[in-house]
Amino acid sequence: MAGIYENNITLKGYVGNDAETKTTSKGSEFVIFYMATLSGYKAKNGEWNNHTDWHRVACFGPTVSYTQKLKSGDYVEVHGELRCHQYEVTPEETRRSWEVRASKVVKLPPYDAAKKADKTE
Repeated sequence: MAGIYENNITLKGYVGNDAETKTTSKGSEFVIFYMATLSGYKAKNGEWNNHTDWHRVACFGPTVSYTQKLKSGDYVEVHGELRCHQYEVTPEETRRSWEVRASKVVKLPPYDAAKKADKTE
């Protein structure tokens, strides 16, 4: 059964805040940071419309030491899986939040620099 289901996500975007190191109740360190991804489309009137999505990224295990150094504005590629957390706000209201549980994080050169490098090859 394990082969027919997949939960994979890959995001490229900019880190929105300096990475924050936290500790679990059992003493293990983990890192949380937020990243922005941008998508866009051209409207019928010819105007370009952009949309920014913010993603919470959680890093455990071997990714912790690398991601602790991430700073706001870093351009990164994140590989991992999407996780949902459900919690009660009141007895009548339950909410969900989503986060990416990162298995790999790669710091990339800034997007403009990467685009220029592609043109020279």
